[in-house]
Amino acid sequence: MLKLTKKLLNEHKVYNPYEISKLTGKLPYISYTPSTTGVFAQYAYWSVTRIGYITTPQGNKSFTVYNRQDKEPKLTDAKAWVKERYNLDITERDVWGNWHVTGTMDKLREIISK
Repeated sequence: MLKLTKKLLNEHKVYNPYEISKLTGKLPYISYTPSTTGVFAQYAYWSVTRIGYITTPQGNKSFTVYNRQDKEPKLTDAKAWVKERYNLDITERDVWGNWHVTGTMDKLREIISK
């Protein structure tokens, strides 16, 4: 089985989860944005993104993470939201730590190995 590494993906011009989603069917994925500090500080959050679609009328669906203990439960909430909204299971993690629909990494391996 082909091991997906950052180096291999970069050689195929895949640099982020957006590119993975674009190549494998534009399915939703979940990404994490860490908190910021300073005058315009922002909480960390998990975001559900789908290429070509806004996941809610207000923008991409976000799940705010207030502390370390909150990170995993909010990811679970995001996965449950995707299951409820799109009837898709999010179970696969990419090399950058983002989460994708089941079967995405196998599709990506297939595309890259051609």
